[in-house]
Amino acid sequence: MLVISLPGSERRSRIAARLERWPGAWEFVDAVDGALLSTETLRTLYDERATIRNFGRPLAPAEIACALSHRLAYGIVLQRNLASAIILEDDAVPGVDFQDFPFSQAPEDFDVVTFYARSGLVRKRPHRTLGSHAVHRAASKVRYAVGYLLSLRGAKTFLDATKIISNPADWPLHPQDCSFFVAVPNLVGHEEEDSQLDAPRN
Repeated sequence: MLVISLPGSERRSRIAARLERWPGAWEFVDAVDGALLSTETLRTLYDERATIRNFGRPLAPAEIACALSHRLAYGIVLQRNLASAIILEDDAVPGVDFQDFPFSQAPEDFDVVTFYARSGLVRKRPHRTLGSHAVHRAASKVRYAVGYLLSLRGAKTFLDATKIISNPADWPLHPQDCSFFVAVPNLVGHEEEDSQLDAPRN
């Protein structure tokens, strides 16, 4: 498990406490600090025109840093040749079913299974049921990258899509352009607010 966290953040101790009973290994990925992004870094790693075209507005430095931080996690998955990896932001709140969720039974050929979606649509018929959660294929763009399962193929796909940042961290590609799934209900929460996924559609 990879936990994206800004060095020195108070969130580090909180997420560490939440993961005390996690049975597997996990580690922090030091997040990029938006306040420290240089003009040269922004010029070489961020395309404002493409972002406006894709997202409708420019990204703030903190949003660019968030996207770059997730890119670091993609790179670790690819570098270590991991079949898949759980990735959490440090404000994630694992739900009661998180520890026992059968991550190894994710859909075949998935790129990403997101555990938290504040908005978006999913296909009405579940692709698979895992424990008390249904895994649906996304039917529209979903928001938030608080927690997700990323495959090796997904890491390469997302890494290629973020050579130049032109989308926020959630997500570098539209779900229609990759194998994107959503766990319903949310498997993790978020420190700032509860979230609900919009109603499914056919």
